[in-house]
Amino acid sequence: SPALGVLQLHFCNSEDNNTQDLKVTITKAGPKNDSTLSCWRHSTTEVSCQNQEYLFVYGGRSVVEPVLSDWHFLHVETMAWVRIPVEGEVPEARHSHSACTWQGGALIAGGLGASEE
Repeated sequence: SPALGVLQLHFCNSEDNNTQDLKVTITKAGPKNDSTLSCWRHSTTEVSCQNQEYLFVYGGRSVVEPVLSDWHFLHVETMAWVRIPVEGEVPEARHSHSACTWQGGALIAGGLGASEE
């Protein structure tokens, strides 16, 4: 089932960079009362567009749909969802896949489609 909301991890090193003294805090991030990511098994990767950083979220599953083909962009600085036009062939809907930053965009690979293959 979906985990609503976006959480941000903050890593705080000690002065001597000792990993045993590493502290991690978790805070809620992103727009409040936002159901944009009411999905799971999606991918998220950081991408750049016009010198701005975004988290690109693609695919996944939802309560209603067994496989999704939609994408969303979260502007990192403002933590607001923005619309960015995407051109070209739309990837097949998928979940349980991977994505990584690649040549200024994102590379999506693997996963399961509607037929679960």
